[in-house]
Amino acid sequence: MKDETLLTCFYDGLTNLERDMLDAASGGSFVDKEPTAGMTLIENRALNQQQYGSSNTTHTHEKVHELILRLNWKGLAFRGHDESDNSSNQGNFLELLQFLADHDEEVRAFALKNAPENLKMTSPMIQKDIVHAAAVETTNAHQLQLALVAVVKKHSIVGAFFTSVGHVVNIVGASSKRHDILREKQSLKVVQALKVGELSSGRGLNQDIEIKRSADTRWISHYGTLINFTAMFSPIIDVLDEIAFDKVGSDQKHDAFISLGLLQSFDFIFSLHLMRIVLGISHELSQALQKDDQDIVNAMDLMKICKRKLQDIRDNGWDSSLEQVVVFCGKENIMVPNMSDQHLCKWKSKRKSPEIINLHYYRFDFFCAVIDLQLQELNNRFNEVNTELLLCLACLRQNHSFYAFNKQRLMRLAQFYPDDFSTSDLLVLQSQLDIYIYDMQSNTKFQDLQGISSLAQKLVETGKHKTYPFVYLLITLALVLPVATAIVERAFSAMNIIQNRMRNRMGDQWLNDSLTVYLEKDIFNAIDNEPIIQRFQNMARR
Repeated sequence: MKDETLLTCFYDGLTNLERDMLDAASGGSFVDKEPTAGMTLIENRALNQQQYGSSNTTHTHEKVHELILRLNWKGLAFRGHDESDNSSNQGNFLELLQFLADHDEEVRAFALKNAPENLKMTSPMIQKDIVHAAAVETTNAHQLQLALVAVVKKHSIVGAFFTSVGHVVNIVGASSKRHDILREKQSLKVVQALKVGELSSGRGLNQDIEIKRSADTRWISHYGTLINFTAMFSPIIDVLDEIAFDKVGSDQKHDAFISLGLLQSFDFIFSLHLMRIVLGISHELSQALQKDDQDIVNAMDLMKICKRKLQDIRDNGWDSSLEQVVVFCGKENIMVPNMSDQHLCKWKSKRKSPEIINLHYYRFDFFCAVIDLQLQELNNRFNEVNTELLLCLACLRQNHSFYAFNKQRLMRLAQFYPDDFSTSDLLVLQSQLDIYIYDMQSNTKFQDLQGISSLAQKLVETGKHKTYPFVYLLITLALVLPVATAIVERAFSAMNIIQNRMRNRMGDQWLNDSLTVYLEKDIFNAIDNEPIIQRFQNMARR
């Protein structure tokens, strides 16, 4: 049997939860990986599972992981000067772990002296790897999409909508059994749709869809959840109905009953379609901003398109958007309010409710208000000056033989610094740029450089920073530009807390990881332990 076929059979035999974990470890879909890479991943996970996967120690692992991360989150040193068994001041990590073991029988059974030799979690290397995994997960959180979602949650109905989606996903995905029921109902829905011609059959079409909780740290998470939520709406209702009216009962029976009512309301469906449209418009922009600096120009173009599209939807998209919602409600037997009737606000008393009709409320107080919040956030983050500056900086990239070089934009970049470039300096820079780009494109020493900082280093190594002093000045100004931002100013202040007398020999990577988790506390707090643990376990063998 070929490796590719073997891997497919292996993947098909996993439970939904196991597939999710394997996909997370793959950084995407496991079935899309090359056979060799897939085999290596399975082998590494098997070894790590032997080391970390015992059901008796899972609770202890999670607690120790959380302890390590919480210490770093507070900017506290892990180790003390004397960590011997007889020491009365062993350091923060061992002291707190001992306290945890004293108050938790499960931790006490598998921690410290009772832990296997290869699973004590007291090694500095292990602790650094755990913090590194947390830093990577925190860094992967994309600020733009999170900001757009956070801003739009200021609208009370949309904020309640996202809360409801999270509750439903937690209820439906609470067990493998419910996952399987949802999958089965979705399959029946696809078969019925194929019979009546609503769907086309073919290779790669109508594959299984999973709903996952929209983590507050993933730019794609919210959008992907809403896409799948829309596609699986009927099966989700069926599963909630089974849970809510199950004679046996469950802990989430009442939650499921309440969620049924919320989901089958016009406000929920309207929010679902509106947010899917709005986040869909910013989807490609968020993707471009996740990539390296070679996509700055493309990202700025997408940003302009995103703004124009949002404005166009606001001005001309009401009728088509409402029609989509009405059609969806018709298929799901959800009552659509008469747009000419007076709007009754469910969250306010009749005495305090404004006297407006439904059309005014849903179009202006809901539809336009949400889009205006998105446009305002994009305009604040990408004003004309910031956009022009980013486009100018992109022209310094050395990728692909300096293909992004643009003399006019680099001259414009220099004009942002009148204190550094006089009128005569600008004339000299104009001539230097012509010779500089010819030299760079023909010199093999400047090929395959990574980033503007490496370009600056190579200029110094070769002495060309003296040959092109004004070009070099422009590059150094571009490098120190981020220091003017608030986040870097906070980073310098935080270094005094992180790199204290107890940790005055921290390496660059260890310091960087610690600062990332410490500075981005809000993002870090929103990350589940599971993806951090998965990343840690899938790191190099120990």
